[in-house]
Amino acid sequence: MYAPTAKSPTDAEPTFGRIAIADIEPETFREILHCWCGQRDGAAFPPAGKIDPFLLPALVPNLILYEVTDSAITFRVVGEKVVTTTGTNLKGRTLVEAFGDTPYVHMVEGQLRECAASGVPLYSRHDFQLRDDTYKDAFHSRKAWRIALPYGEDGRVTRLLCYQLFSKEIEIHYRKDIDFGELLPKTVFKIEI
Repeated sequence: MYAPTAKSPTDAEPTFGRIAIADIEPETFREILHCWCGQRDGAAFPPAGKIDPFLLPALVPNLILYEVTDSAITFRVVGEKVVTTTGTNLKGRTLVEAFGDTPYVHMVEGQLRECAASGVPLYSRHDFQLRDDTYKDAFHSRKAWRIALPYGEDGRVTRLLCYQLFSKEIEIHYRKDIDFGELLPKTVFKIEI
């Protein structure tokens, strides 16, 4: 099983838990991780030239390919299921441009930045909320599972290949007072490879 990492009192960066591949759900995520590990050829992460969204064809509609630079994480390829669930074309946009300047968006960006900085795949399971501008304070909520796989060159991650699965819509009340420092070790995990 996983064990949350300890957080130092002076540590300003987010703290994530740890999880073994065998403990990850769904099984398709375990399969894609084994493929990713096989692409590494002894390196910390595979080269960007080895990105193959079709490693597991069943997950293609759920893929997101991000480009990572110092200044932004930008959507480059987005699967049809992600577009349908979010209700918007994300290609060419950053997370903030696509979903707004919210604590939730900054939490997700922090996860992706940590994956890029460490070169270690991340797994998360959390509530996903998308604002419905038709109704004031209305949100479409779902459970979400995400896996982020780093790719790059010369010891630097330049791409993140992610797969995100969503449950059917559920009722989750929107909260502005979430303590992400407390939430992250329970919902975001560095994968032990």
